[in-house]
Amino acid sequence: MLFVAPANILLAYVPPIAALLAFRRAAALNGSDPRIVAHGFLAGIPAVIPAIAVLVLLAGPLAAGLAIPGVSATIEELSKLAALAVVVRIHRARLTGRVVVLAGAATGAGFAFVENGLYLIDLPRVLALRLVTAGVLHVSVSAICGYAIALVAYRYGRMLRWVLAAIALHAGYNYLIDLGGVPAIWAPLVPVTAAIIAWSRYNHAEQFRLPGRRTRAYPDS
Repeated sequence: MLFVAPANILLAYVPPIAALLAFRRAAALNGSDPRIVAHGFLAGIPAVIPAIAVLVLLAGPLAAGLAIPGVSATIEELSKLAALAVVVRIHRARLTGRVVVLAGAATGAGFAFVENGLYLIDLPRVLALRLVTAGVLHVSVSAICGYAIALVAYRYGRMLRWVLAAIALHAGYNYLIDLGGVPAIWAPLVPVTAAIIAWSRYNHAEQFRLPGRRTRAYPDS
């Protein structure tokens, strides 16, 4: 019987929930509906299913090459993006630019909440390292995707370059980890970079609430 250390359970599930609470609080402080963030988190949980299903189908043809890091990153980000798009669609009458970014970050936290369960039997230090690397990466790149959706919702620009940026960051991290050795040492820089970009986009999304701008979220503004 496999033994799961209590510390691993805490490391796997407490940080994503703590992130959710923090994002909900940030939404409330910005005058947005915290439920949008919560629904983003919940949407991120089933987003794991299509990502895993497609990767299982593609594992055979792609296992011999280095395409897996890029393919897995693309599938996971598009899966989270689709889940977030549903949430944004449902709450389109109550959106703000910043809450869409927060909901995106929460979607990444929900995705990580499930994915962390795959690592419960690893050593606590392995899971802790994953927490500050892959966990931060999921939240950050999903926040970037949230910004991409906000751009389209508020007609401030197109989303493609930001979605591609999120995929590229995720793929770069996967690639460095898969190489192992010295390259893997540089992998933590990718989540840091993604977090910095996500934070800047979160701040930039504040202007999406400017009055007098006709938007899909606020058609009468």
